[in-house]
Amino acid sequence: MTADRTGIDPAFAEFVDLWGAATADALHRVLVLHQPFRSTADAFEPFQLLAKHHEEEPQTSTVTALLLLTDPRWSKSVSRLVREIAGSGMISDDDLDLLARTFVTGDEYVYWRLPEAWLGDDQWTEIDLGDSFGEPTETADASDDEQPTVAARRVYPPLRRWAATHLVARDATTWGALFSTAHRRGGKYGAAVLAGLLDAIDYLTEPAQKLIIDTAVDWPQAGVRKRALGLLADRGNRQAAYGIARRDASKSVRRWAPALLEPPPAPDATPDPASAETLPQGQLFSG
Repeated sequence: MTADRTGIDPAFAEFVDLWGAATADALHRVLVLHQPFRSTADAFEPFQLLAKHHEEEPQTSTVTALLLLTDPRWSKSVSRLVREIAGSGMISDDDLDLLARTFVTGDEYVYWRLPEAWLGDDQWTEIDLGDSFGEPTETADASDDEQPTVAARRVYPPLRRWAATHLVARDATTWGALFSTAHRRGGKYGAAVLAGLLDAIDYLTEPAQKLIIDTAVDWPQAGVRKRALGLLADRGNRQAAYGIARRDASKSVRRWAPALLEPPPAPDATPDPASAETLPQGQLFSG
């Protein structure tokens, strides 16, 4: 039974629950079944929660990563968090591919099947994340084999952007399918995927680069246009990029336009080797 917490700050109680979880399964229960009380831009905490349980239960790390990345507590830091996780070595390349495909093929949510041990026999499980954190998690009768009980996890745009970049970096031939997906879906979904393709532009052939940049320059979202104009300028077309930016519909892009005429600083020709530091080296399905 849950201890009486009358008078205890909910955010503090949540912190205790997250860090007091003795197993990965216990952490998953907190992430899925407990209403979130905090919203922070701190990526350190979720990364350390993953690292803590990876040390003892590495086989659970992919599910733990999925639940942390789709948790509203850390939605403000998800862009940094997904890069930290991907570069940590805690998730295998194959499982990173699985996460990336999950993020780019789903709709607004992806769905994680709850372990049967959570449900008990012939029990109805209801999970409510609260109105301030989006749609309630979907529920189903655990006794109905045709309708498994799942938790709906929101896919934030930075996850789609990372996923597109990751998939192209792993296999450059995937760019065409992702490009088509961006066009077909549009909105924030398409903008995130196209931004990911722009981030991975150096993995592509020159014709593919030109097509993606030319498309992104006219994309409805200003952030995508700005990223594309920066790439256009870096490829020797500063005056053209500047001219387009000066006529952009977004005031922020027009104000930023003069920066396109400034070449990036040249790298040091002869770096000093002595100054360099040596750095130490459940189930998923989409709806």
